[in-house]
Amino acid sequence: MSSRGYVLDHGRRRSGKAPGAARRPGRATVVPQILIDHSPGLDFDATGFAKEVHQLIPEVIDARVDDCKTLVRPAARHLVGDGASTDAVVLVEIKILAGRSAEARSTLSARVTELLRGYVRVPAAFGVEITELDRETYVFVHHPGR
Repeated sequence: MSSRGYVLDHGRRRSGKAPGAARRPGRATVVPQILIDHSPGLDFDATGFAKEVHQLIPEVIDARVDDCKTLVRPAARHLVGDGASTDAVVLVEIKILAGRSAEARSTLSARVTELLRGYVRVPAAFGVEITELDRETYVFVHHPGR
């Protein structure tokens, strides 16, 4: 059984396994977490977009590409306004640990929005949100399996 499990707890890492379990050295953060929600049937290379976002993030905030984790969630349905619009919807949320400047967060959202324009070729509504996770309450677990 692997002993590489860890928990980020109140900004300090501790083993998620028995005392003495191995820890990942030199890793202070385990975010960003990226959530990409989009309209059903949208012709959109979400994986390519996510890979570029992973490369972009270290240019703007103190994070490594290896720290980025993305979930892509095509919606079952979507609705814009009263339903008359057929525009697609793409919502991107990037969760980072609190403490980055407003300028860095704004730069990140602007650059991700611009990147999104290159990936979506149909009329669409975009939303990009940078969410700060509270360092005192955020917990991340890497479960090595059983």
